Amino acid sequence: MGAVHFEREEGGQRVGLGVRWDHVYDQLHCFVFEGECNDTDREHLERDARHRVGTWMAVHAEVGSALGANAVAQRAMFEAAHLLPERSRPMLS
Repeated sequence: MGAVHFEREEGGQRVGLGVRWDHVYDQLHCFVFEGECNDTDREHLERDARHRVGTWMAVHAEVGSALGANAVAQRAMFEAAHLLPERSRPMLS
């Protein structure tokens, strides 16, 4: 289980999403655990988080855990999935 945080540029509103793998349905499950947002923003953030984490999982599966343990490779995988703070721009509308 992990977490992805989004922060609105103006106003500094912060929303935290929990992300975990649902073994029953074989898909990522997202849920808001910090902050508040309306249903439209929540759905948008959940799709965005599933996409980012899903991208990271796909890259990690292709590259393998041996190479993924390397700090440079790990950073490159997080960058490709837009999971680094500096690449991860706010997605709240």
